[in-house]
Amino acid sequence: MENKDYQFVDLGLTVKWASCNVGADTPEEYGDFFSWGDIETKPSYTGDSCRTYERAVYRGGKYSPYKKGIDEICTDAEYDAARANWGGAWHMPTKAHMDELVSRCSWEWVELGEVKGYKVTGPSGNSIFLPAAGWLYGSSHTNVGVVGAYWCSTPIMAGNKEAYRLLFANGEILVQGYNRYCGFTVRPVCE
Repeated sequence: MENKDYQFVDLGLTVKWASCNVGADTPEEYGDFFSWGDIETKPSYTGDSCRTYERAVYRGGKYSPYKKGIDEICTDAEYDAARANWGGAWHMPTKAHMDELVSRCSWEWVELGEVKGYKVTGPSGNSIFLPAAGWLYGSSHTNVGVVGAYWCSTPIMAGNKEAYRLLFANGEILVQGYNRYCGFTVRPVCE
């Protein structure tokens, strides 16, 4: 883990949002891509390469997302890519944090430099830029400049192979479930 002074932006929400993605140094850089629950990048993003994809088991009347049987990976450096890579108080946003970002902020499709994405402005008047970094499926990088997909730390408990993500594409901005093995970006938050 690098020892850097990462910057946050106070959007006027319950958490402060990082100014860039994990693995990036500027807001317009895509940064690194992770499978849900993985803390390192890899050459291929498949079900076989994701350590949380097949480990989910049904215990005590609910699905547990991985071997520890914890419902949420937020702040767990063994599974939270933001905490593992940035340390300190940084962690992946929960589904509730992403829902708040979508519902309480204004979203404007813009280009920062030559990178397309959304300028997200919070109730405070401050804003962050979320690049449309696409995603990794297998070893293919798809939908660059068209789609943004950012992991939440919250698993979907109705099934054992999905977790929540923020997705923006074709003017739609929503939080929904998707397969854990795909490589999405991570935008950290802190309290």
